[in-house]
Amino acid sequence: MGEAKVLRVGTLTPIASLDPQRAHDFTGHLVLSQVFESLYARVEQRVEPRLALGMPQRQAGTNAVNIELRTDARFSDGTALSAKHVADALAPMLAPYGVDIQAAGARVALRASAWNHRPEELLAGIGMRVARAGSPFAIGTGPYRIAHATRDLVRLVRNEHAARQPAIDTIEVKCFAPGADGRPSELLAALEDGRIDFTLALARDDVAELKSARKLFQAGMSTAFLAINTEQRHLRDAKVRRGLALAIDRYRLTELCFSNPAAFVARGLLPPALGRGNDGLRHDPAAAAALLADAELPTLRMLRVWGPRPYLARPDAVAATITAQLRELGVHVETIVASDSEDYGARIAAADYDLVLGGWIADTTDPVDYLNSTIGSAGILEAGNNPATACNYARWRDATVDGLLQAARTTGGQRAIDDALARVASEVPCIPLMYGARVIVHGWHVKGYDPEAQLMPDFAALTLES
Repeated sequence: MGEAKVLRVGTLTPIASLDPQRAHDFTGHLVLSQVFESLYARVEQRVEPRLALGMPQRQAGTNAVNIELRTDARFSDGTALSAKHVADALAPMLAPYGVDIQAAGARVALRASAWNHRPEELLAGIGMRVARAGSPFAIGTGPYRIAHATRDLVRLVRNEHAARQPAIDTIEVKCFAPGADGRPSELLAALEDGRIDFTLALARDDVAELKSARKLFQAGMSTAFLAINTEQRHLRDAKVRRGLALAIDRYRLTELCFSNPAAFVARGLLPPALGRGNDGLRHDPAAAAALLADAELPTLRMLRVWGPRPYLARPDAVAATITAQLRELGVHVETIVASDSEDYGARIAAADYDLVLGGWIADTTDPVDYLNSTIGSAGILEAGNNPATACNYARWRDATVDGLLQAARTTGGQRAIDDALARVASEVPCIPLMYGARVIVHGWHVKGYDPEAQLMPDFAALTLES
């Protein structure tokens, strides 16, 4: 046998949890997508079966569908996949969508009072992974299994029982913390000298001087935003939230992260790859002061994302500048920095904050999915409820928007999306700040990567040249 092939992946933040049914940052999802499979997967602009044997079959005259399962799927301990495994894994993830799932012989049966998604699209979502409890890590049917995990290094090895065997034996995901200046100098050096083969963690400006690797750029798939906790008594009034928005100079914040801020400053919640819009929010300190004149605001507690993201390359500098801009109007802000993604999620679920400086990276190319996660009622994190695609950090429950997002999947189309975004612009539950480009960097020896195929890279499809 030849020498084992190892793909070394770099990130800027640690992976705090490998629980496949919890919310994760993009790197966490990237790792877990190599280990756990779904019934269906999005490939380019279509949905394909993975653990399913074919497409869902609708029972005539009902809201029930049946899905046949593959018979060759095996978990990494050798156990054959069963319908009960699938039903047990997906039941808690489907419940928020009003969908019940039951095992029925060699198939699963799903029933909903009304389908607001096509079943295969819902089941291709990033949170619909099929997993079983294992020790010390959950196990899946994907081409890799988790062999080792610390905060700074996760190692995946070949799942010898997987139906699809990868060409690369081992995946190592290593964290390189940014320097004191907030810049990813260590990760860039590791890419430059070949110690790291692949990363999706860098912002566009970070890689400007990088010479020894292939750089791919795609239209922005993420938006940084300042979410306003609409459940807080002093922030329930949309006039106050608009006042905070007009006090913030988005261009100034964006130039902290990008040398060409005009190309990345946000004008709406949807990132450019998913849609266009203009929320009409303009930096206007005088108008902000008038709107906030009667507001009785305590010191606002701003929870900040735990590390640099593709949409927020310098979170420390952006947080400090937001604090300074609001202070000019007499609004004081205390920043709380989350220690990692688990701490971030726990604090958001507890709802003990006024503002959240964070954002969201799209996990599908569907704008309705993005809006459901960021402003839909189902996207609110609750204590004990940490769904994989929830990031309505504003905790905004708006029946009008929920209805529009449902309509957007059926008869409403783009008009319903536009109306939902107009409602967001009017009520200001969050302030879009800047967009993040999708930046992929990998060594020239990494072959077979197609950035158009899937948002989550499929490492099992890659090869490494000697």
